[in-house]
Amino acid sequence: MFKSISTTTIAPLGITAKRFRHSCGMEAVSLECDDTENLCAFGFTTIPTDSSGIQHVIEHCVCEGSLHFPVKSPFSELERTSMATLLNAFTYNDHTVFPFASVNPTDFFNIFEVYWDCVFQPTLTREIFQQEGWHLAFKSPGRLNSKLIENGIVLNEMNAAMSELDTLIENELLSRLLPEFPLSQNSGGNPDQIVNLSYEDFLAYYRSHYTPANTKILLYGNIPTEKKLAFLEKHLASLPRPFPKAPKQSRIHPTKWHAPKHGTVMVASRPDLSPDEQVAWACAWLVKAHSTPKERLIADLLDSILFDNEGAPLKKTILEFDNANDIYSNSGFDTETPQIVFSIGATGVVPTYILALQQKIHDTLQTFVENGPTPNQLNAAFKQLKIEKREIDSAFLYNLIDDVFDGWIHDNDPLTMLDNIRMLDELEAEVHANPQLLTVFIRDGILRNNRYVSLWFKPSTALPARKKQTKEQRLKTLKASMSHDELKAVAEQQKRLLLRQTTPDTPEALATLPHLARKDISPFPLPFNPDRLTTASQVPILSEDVQTNGLHYLKIAFPLDIFSEEDMGALPLFVSMLNHLGTAKHDYAAFDDLLAAAGAYIEFDYSIEPSVSPAKSSVGILSCRFSSLDETLPIALDFLHERLTQTVFTEKKRITELLRQRYSKFSLAIQEDSHLFTRLRAGAGLTPSATCLEHWQGLAHYRECRQNARTPVSGLPSMIERLERMMSKLVAATPLAVVHVGPSTGRAQLLGRFQTPCLDHATPFRLPTDWTFGDNGRREAYPITCDVGATALYHRAPGYSSSDCAALCIYAELLGSGPVWEQIRIQRGAYGATCRYLPFEELWYIGSARDPSPTATMDIIASLDDSIPKWTEHELEGAVISQLKDSPPRPPRRCDSIMFAELTGLTYEQRLHLRQQILQLTMADVRQAAERLQDTFSKERNICIAASRAMLRKSSLDLIPL
Repeated sequence: MFKSISTTTIAPLGITAKRFRHSCGMEAVSLECDDTENLCAFGFTTIPTDSSGIQHVIEHCVCEGSLHFPVKSPFSELERTSMATLLNAFTYNDHTVFPFASVNPTDFFNIFEVYWDCVFQPTLTREIFQQEGWHLAFKSPGRLNSKLIENGIVLNEMNAAMSELDTLIENELLSRLLPEFPLSQNSGGNPDQIVNLSYEDFLAYYRSHYTPANTKILLYGNIPTEKKLAFLEKHLASLPRPFPKAPKQSRIHPTKWHAPKHGTVMVASRPDLSPDEQVAWACAWLVKAHSTPKERLIADLLDSILFDNEGAPLKKTILEFDNANDIYSNSGFDTETPQIVFSIGATGVVPTYILALQQKIHDTLQTFVENGPTPNQLNAAFKQLKIEKREIDSAFLYNLIDDVFDGWIHDNDPLTMLDNIRMLDELEAEVHANPQLLTVFIRDGILRNNRYVSLWFKPSTALPARKKQTKEQRLKTLKASMSHDELKAVAEQQKRLLLRQTTPDTPEALATLPHLARKDISPFPLPFNPDRLTTASQVPILSEDVQTNGLHYLKIAFPLDIFSEEDMGALPLFVSMLNHLGTAKHDYAAFDDLLAAAGAYIEFDYSIEPSVSPAKSSVGILSCRFSSLDETLPIALDFLHERLTQTVFTEKKRITELLRQRYSKFSLAIQEDSHLFTRLRAGAGLTPSATCLEHWQGLAHYRECRQNARTPVSGLPSMIERLERMMSKLVAATPLAVVHVGPSTGRAQLLGRFQTPCLDHATPFRLPTDWTFGDNGRREAYPITCDVGATALYHRAPGYSSSDCAALCIYAELLGSGPVWEQIRIQRGAYGATCRYLPFEELWYIGSARDPSPTATMDIIASLDDSIPKWTEHELEGAVISQLKDSPPRPPRRCDSIMFAELTGLTYEQRLHLRQQILQLTMADVRQAAERLQDTFSKERNICIAASRAMLRKSSLDLIPL
């Protein structure tokens, strides 16, 4: 039986928190509230002892079939046959979590059944281990004289992760700083160690860790706690006894270091970058070996003061350093585990200036210790941390999971970090009474602490080839050591794995899964009900009063037609500067400090919004996002006005820094997020919007970023003149619309500031005349220094108003969750495989990510785009349900949705019509729409891949010069 431990009210979140413990050792926390999105998350303590990735492999494998649900992938089936708003699994440094959520109570318990069976009674066959983890195979299946290779979804995922510079830096720092702690191990898995993981060790680890005694369950939402506990009681009673005991956690006693450690790590060099652009330096301190919640909160507060905005002391120190490009993205305090680690570093560092940078960082911290934080810095940091706890955004449930499990997994109070606002209030009073509390933390934890590691990451042109040669030689040696029978066993196992992957689930197996039917789906889309605060002759100000925990969200849209055709090429540069420069009243650092102290946030972006209504045309917009606390709204709006009307471009040094940082970020992204860049490139030339996105965010823009970063001082005046000209146009512009989501108390303020006559009309967006990509049908590629890459295929498709829209939504779902997923992810081992129909953009996409063989995937994708498989009625039903699931739109998303509807003319009636069309679709409707898509649109398709140079040398693709 579950025994009640405590009941606590967390007023700022509107939650009543109840804690329970079962006689078997299982613990549960139920967060009762009015939210209709009910969440459940199973958590297991899974502390690594090596970097084999065993925790990560198990997380994948338990999702692949269980005792009572003997299908190949219950989670994939649930994606299609449930109204789940969240279905996932995560491997953290020291625990694994399996969360799901749904707005439908029946559906919630249906999913609960499947998750329970998967985590406690999974199938875990050898084939599942090989598919999700890793396996040996022959490059030519069945041919014993062909090359031996290694493949597997987790292996390929981590091959990509470990080629990302930031991930590499983090892993090297932690492994050298904390050799006696679990944090030194990579729970995701190091590819070199993943391939040493045995099936037997995998099973043994699962059996010892996935036991009720090692389980903590988080419950959240408006379904009564009693119903959820009754479910747990019933299912615990059905498990075979006795339950294994939970693994014991032993307290680690750290060794004392008398001197820091220094080292050099070689990283793969990229030919498109200069050597200095690829150098990185980073340093990490063990601040607390065993921290308390209060110490973690102090570290979070200091992190906010030192790094959170452009004017923050340490961030400013690195960004203003002339001989470094950008700050290491994981700089700051890590408080997600009992060990508090402080890291700091920079990318693109000129090697001879590393010592100078270290000294500047030391001097900044020393000054902070001597002077302490300013009242404004303290005020801003406390405000920002409280906002983080109050904000209900798209990451709300994920943040809830992190806050509860980070402490709970180590047997601490799971509610401590959840009730942070109360703790922050207490800490704020303590800091005012004892100002040295923060400075002593820095002094003792960093400045007087020898327990730190300093690493220089140096590019090597020989490393990629050497790693490839070492791997090939290892596999060649392994093959040579194997007997004929052992080689034959590999071939047989490869054959069995392929048989499992290609054999469909039987109707009997599928029938075991609980599922919804079309009749269970509401025919009505979620409504948005903003009030219009202005007359028809004035700029539309739309406001919706929903629960936001006292925060205001604002989105303002300005027409891009205020800018000339020449200006369009400089739009990303202009927006970047607009987000990060100072004003006529304040320099950039002071402005950011004051904005943070006002509990506010401002960010500009740009987009092309399509036409949905025949009465409207597509329109380009410059958008401004703004958020603020209710109590600081007036002063926050003053800062918004200052940003919109008084941004200046006189800070030349700052502009130079921003150009360097932007280039640095893009140079990392084209390697680490290659799937995004292949998508942008493949879409270019098909529609004006897609062409613009390639110029603004893709490989074309990357080249421009590099050119801008190398602009000499003599070239700045002409660039600044263009930016000032664009700013003057923005100052004179009239918004197309203003959308507000938040308390109605803010409406008077909005009317006082934005109640102006509206434009007669917005000019339809026109593509700059020289932005062309030639004929479609391009087959392109760009090189990356990684063992895995990405593939993207794009062609045009009918738009939202087409009679085929509903059927194509379902066709994309069927293709993406069927052949695309099965052939590219399951059979080929790519981490990501997707098919999407984008009706507003009038585009069709199929692609892969973290793909071990993107050139082969290219042929598979082209073949899938040419064929129309046969599907069952069960699969059709699942695709319909998957397309119509709705999660409650959190306030920021509501703001975006209302603005989108206003600019595009999308009405509730149109959304209702499409939803009802989808509910009525037949397989014949889908097939006919697919045939029309192929006959009319698929012939002029663009393909772009990112892959290693070795792969590309063997292909006939056109190489994109970087």
